[in-house]
Amino acid sequence: MPATYCIHAVGPNYNYELDKGDDLLISAYSNALARAKEHGLKTVAFSLISSGVYRGPHSLEHVLEIGVRSIRDFAYAGAEEIVMCAFTSEEAEALTTVAEGIFASKSLLLESNELNKQPKKEPLSSEKESPLKKL
Repeated sequence: MPATYCIHAVGPNYNYELDKGDDLLISAYSNALARAKEHGLKTVAFSLISSGVYRGPHSLEHVLEIGVRSIRDFAYAGAEEIVMCAFTSEEAEALTTVAEGIFASKSLLLESNELNKQPKKEPLSSEKESPLKKL
């Protein structure tokens, strides 16, 4: 994947940082978005930070909810696309469910696009329509 910048976001290891892990995960997403804003990036992609073995005793849905809410709360004007990349079908399914719960209706997604004053892009025919395309 060609990219101009790579912002390394390190999430918590919940196996060792259970008490402060949620705050550290929010910080990982918010700081990465702050760096992206500083560089005027229009597109940002995230892997699912701390969603694998580092999530410790937490459910996948728990860490995904923190990630989706963090992106929603810290997205900046000028960001045209923020993508969360799932690597397994289990992750994709959980991510879709979590995002649909946070963005309860498509109108919220459209309002988010309107705030950034960006037209909604039509998905490619090979892409499954998902609220995660535009957060």
